[in-house]
Amino acid sequence: MRYGYFDNEKKEYVVTNPRTPAPWMNYIGNGKFGGIVSATGGGLTFDSDPSNRRVTRYKFNNQPMDRPGRYLYIRDEETGDYWSATWQPVMKEEQEYECRHGLGYTTIRGAYDGVASRVTYCVPLGKRYELWQVSLKNESDRVKRLKVYSYVEFSWNDAKYDMLCHWPSMAFKADYMDGKIVVDTVAEQLTGTPQYDYIATDLPVCGYDCSLEEFVGNYRSESNPAVLEDGVCKNSRMYSSNCVGVLCSQLTLEPGEERKFRYTLGATDKKEDLDVQIQDALTIEDSVEEIKDYWNRNAAKQIVNTPCEDMNTMLNIWHAYQARTTFDWSRFISFYERGVDRGFGFRDSMQDVLGIMHAEPELAKERIKLLLSIQYRDGSARSVYYPATGESVGGGRSDDHLWSIRSVCNYIKETGNYAFLDEKVPYVDGGEATVGEHLMAGLDFTMNHLGRHGIPDMLSSDWDDSLAPMNRGGSGGAESAFVFFQLAYAAYDMRALYRKLGR
Repeated sequence: MRYGYFDNEKKEYVVTNPRTPAPWMNYIGNGKFGGIVSATGGGLTFDSDPSNRRVTRYKFNNQPMDRPGRYLYIRDEETGDYWSATWQPVMKEEQEYECRHGLGYTTIRGAYDGVASRVTYCVPLGKRYELWQVSLKNESDRVKRLKVYSYVEFSWNDAKYDMLCHWPSMAFKADYMDGKIVVDTVAEQLTGTPQYDYIATDLPVCGYDCSLEEFVGNYRSESNPAVLEDGVCKNSRMYSSNCVGVLCSQLTLEPGEERKFRYTLGATDKKEDLDVQIQDALTIEDSVEEIKDYWNRNAAKQIVNTPCEDMNTMLNIWHAYQARTTFDWSRFISFYERGVDRGFGFRDSMQDVLGIMHAEPELAKERIKLLLSIQYRDGSARSVYYPATGESVGGGRSDDHLWSIRSVCNYIKETGNYAFLDEKVPYVDGGEATVGEHLMAGLDFTMNHLGRHGIPDMLSSDWDDSLAPMNRGGSGGAESAFVFFQLAYAAYDMRALYRKLGR
């Protein structure tokens, strides 16, 4: 079955059938505030770190699949019929549908009963909020009196606890105030930093709901919420329960009339920043064009032309996008990784910088320095860094510290900035050293941990972590052929670099 096609001119993948085999996700965001959004509006939002600063919920490996998400319900007040602009979650069979996953944004178009809709999801460059840019057009020959309802399900800030147990909801507080719903997650209980989540719109609000149970109702789902059946919000506040962001507005559209409006979803550390941030989101110029320009400039750093058009499509558009997105989010979050126990992996992110070195070498340099700062004085390194909290954990692997040599050498080859070797970077266990000294410490650590055949010890694991249990966490005496070749490659790189510098 065919589900879509590549539109190379617009740099978009076009989904024409919403029933994809799995949720087909796109990323929105800029390496800080962001999230994932599926071709039917599913997905989640987070503030820098999906583990410690989660904003909205998403139920992985769930039935109904790909729920919840960023939804916009539309209700015809004359007939009582209702549908969703993103096909999910109401899933009207006769609804027209098209999703365009672009670079840093997703647009979902639909039409039902004479009402055409378009919703574009994005995170404007450098901003700490998500924007939904919506248009509704009456394509029928009669006046349409409509109600539109936003819908998101808010998460507690700590995603792991939100998924595992019920007690985090006891800390939730949410209320409607001055056109917006504000959620106090009481995040400071665990992280020390408050987190206030919100959803707001530039439409006049005629009703709202903060309580999931009140909006959806017992023994129902997002497909048939009780409020949509009744057509009247409960104006529910929420305290110590499950929280949603439902804002209801009334629209009257004459035949041929189109109405454009916005929603914004975001997070702040301070309540007093809420109104400023919301005002910025609801008045910002068309941010999608700025996002397109940014990604076009990123892709233009390398253009290839091969006899295979499909190869050109992947290398010139989607590989560049994937490499930068992977750099931004590492292994944080995807349809397969739930965002509860990952940050910047030392080895992962040291490899990720190679994919953007030609396009953003200075960003790569800063990421390298950040990762070197979780290296120990003995040359080994911790495994994971969490950007939202600044914490780092893990360690004891045989390969992590050696990846930095290849990354640093590639940065210098790309930029000619040999002075980078002399920049000072701290060690995680105290003190500091130059970048070059960090690299040499890594080589020394491996040379000081050779096995009985002169091959590097596997320690807790090498790049293939699945071998760790067989080595009993490093006590089994196994050696790593992988790290043997990695060490040789690193030594070769360092020798070439030092010869170039006359050292």
